Amino acid sequence: MKTIIVSGWNVGFQKINFQHKLRHEFDLSLSSAKNACDAVLDGKRLELHVQDSEYHRIGSELIQLGAKVEAEDSTMNDVVDGLAR
Repeated sequence: MKTIIVSGWNVGFQKINFQHKLRHEFDLSLSSAKNACDAVLDGKRLELHVQDSEYHRIGSELIQLGAKVEAEDSTMNDVVDGLAR
């Protein structure tokens, strides 16, 4: 297992799509996904535990939705850098 850390959000953050992603990927209830999203908007860090094989895919999709994702390892830095270009 790896951990994706959502540390904040960027301008254009897609709140509803972020909630949908949390519900779909992590089997959260609507209220849990909304609370997690609101926590990110309030400046709190969100730690998401994912399978190693899903780490890059989910991390890059969250970045595309406007989430600020911190790198747990150097391989996520490559994803973050690639999407920033």
